[in-house]
Amino acid sequence: EIHRAMVHNLGLVERTLRTLAEDRLSDADRVRLAGEIAPIAKHSVDHLHGHHRLEDQSMFPQLLRAAPSLARPLSLLEADHIVLNAVLGPFERALAKLPDATAPASAWDEVAKAGERVARVARRHIEDEEEIVIPAVLGVTR
Repeated sequence: EIHRAMVHNLGLVERTLRTLAEDRLSDADRVRLAGEIAPIAKHSVDHLHGHHRLEDQSMFPQLLRAAPSLARPLSLLEADHIVLNAVLGPFERALAKLPDATAPASAWDEVAKAGERVARVARRHIEDEEEIVIPAVLGVTR
């Protein structure tokens, strides 16, 4: 459920930022979306950081102790976290200087591209994680 919520929110952020960058909105819709996206995007970033910090500091070490055979897959997931943090940085910087609703659509393009990178990396990582961690936690082998 947590992963589904993360993917849903990232998709919402990704689509909304792309919509703001494509300049097909009425002024009223642009103002509404520009006002709505900042808190949703910031929440998504904070949730990703917190979720992966919990995995790195608690869940993955516990899994490794319980199932040493997961060492390689877990190290790959931890490497994914490094990549995710690398794309989160530019996204966070773009969010910190988020254009306002009166900015031209092109001003939203950098934020949209950074959001798309985060969503793409996070989705791939979540898929990998669910193929590795969930079966291990449930005791299912593939």
